[in-house]
Amino acid sequence: MIHFDIKNIRRLKGITQEELAFKTGLSQSYISELEAKDSIANPTLQTIEIIANALGVCPLDLLHCDCKNHKD
Repeated sequence: MIHFDIKNIRRLKGITQEELAFKTGLSQSYISELEAKDSIANPTLQTIEIIANALGVCPLDLLHCDCKNHKD
């Protein structure tokens, strides 16, 4: 399953959810939903790219896969 690693990266960058929401134009509640462990949010690739740009990382850095076939 693919999870988003937005929360960890955001914290490492010292950015609050509110600041990330402002930088991306997304709502803080949507950022919170994306960061939730049991989230069923389904962001578009464009949204992932917008968040990655705001955090200064590659969009692939925001994704975490824990499936049995994943290779590091």
